[in-house]
Amino acid sequence: MKHFHLLLVATGIMVVASCHFTDIDNCSYQNPGSRQVVEINASLEESKSTKTARKVDGRIYWTPSDEINVFFGTDKGKFTSTNTDDALFAKFSGSLLITSVVGVNEGGADNNCLWGLYPYDEDAVLFNGEISTKLSENQIGVAGTFPNHTYITLAKNNSFSLGFYNVLTGFKFSVRRSGIISVTFSGNNNEALAGSLKLTFGDDLRPVVKSISDGKTLLTLTPENGEFIVGEEYYFLMVPTTFSKGFTLKMTNSENKEGVFKYTQSVLFARNKFIRKVNVDEGVDFKTRRDDLISGPGKNENVVYDIW
Repeated sequence: MKHFHLLLVATGIMVVASCHFTDIDNCSYQNPGSRQVVEINASLEESKSTKTARKVDGRIYWTPSDEINVFFGTDKGKFTSTNTDDALFAKFSGSLLITSVVGVNEGGADNNCLWGLYPYDEDAVLFNGEISTKLSENQIGVAGTFPNHTYITLAKNNSFSLGFYNVLTGFKFSVRRSGIISVTFSGNNNEALAGSLKLTFGDDLRPVVKSISDGKTLLTLTPENGEFIVGEEYYFLMVPTTFSKGFTLKMTNSENKEGVFKYTQSVLFARNKFIRKVNVDEGVDFKTRRDDLISGPGKNENVVYDIW
C-alpha cells in the first residue's frame, strides 16, 4: 500500500441550509492516491449549532486555537484553527498520514469516508463506522456560552467538504442570587449523562450516541470565575436521553450551604435542543450541606424547551 501525506487546510463556513451528506451511504474517493488535498471545507449544518462559542447575537463563532480530529480509514490527524480572534469563518491547518486508502467501491463504505470530530480528542478512534470519544462529567461554566472544548460535533462525507452536526443536548439556566459556586445535575432515575461514547450516524443522517461505557450519572458545573454571575446563562452538556422521573439540580454557595431544584415529570432531552430554566434558584431554600440533600425536597416548576 502506498504511503503519502495529505496537507490539509479546513475553512470553517457558517452554512445553515447547505448539506454535504447527499451520498453519505456511498462514501468513496475518486483515485484517492492520485493527488494532494490542500483544503477541506467545514460547515455548521444546523441552525445556531456550534462547536465553539455562542454570542449574545445568537450567532456561532469559531474561537482561536480550536482543534478538530480528521479521520480517513485507520488514520487520523489534528487540525488547529489559525484565526487570531473569534470569527464566523476560520481556517484549520494540519496533516494526515494516509496508510489505508481503499480504491473506489472496495471495502466498507465508512472506511472510504472522511470524518471530522470536534473537540479534538487525542484518544479518539474511528473503527467500523463508529468514533470513540469521551464527554467529561466535570465541566467549566462559561457565562453566555458552552463549557470550553466540550460540545461534541460530528461530520462525515465522501468529499473534502465536511458538515458538522451536533451530537449532544443540554440544560441551560441562570441564577438570581450571588455566591453560588457550583451546580450538579442528575437524573432522578440514574440516567447516564457522560462517559466514554461511541458515535455514528443514524438512518436520518444525523449523529447518534450508539453506546456509553463508564457512564457518569452526575454532572458538575463550576464557573470559570469562581461563582455564577447573576442573570447570565450557563450550560450543562450531556448525551440525549429521556429522564423518566425528571431531574435534580443541587446548588452549593460560598457559605457551604446547598439548595435543590427538582423536576419530577418525564422529559426528553433531544439532540441539538436545550431545556431551559431561568432563575433556577428562585424560591429554593439553601441549608447546611447534607450528603442526602440531593434526594431531599426542592423547588419543582415547569421547564421549557429552548430550541435553537
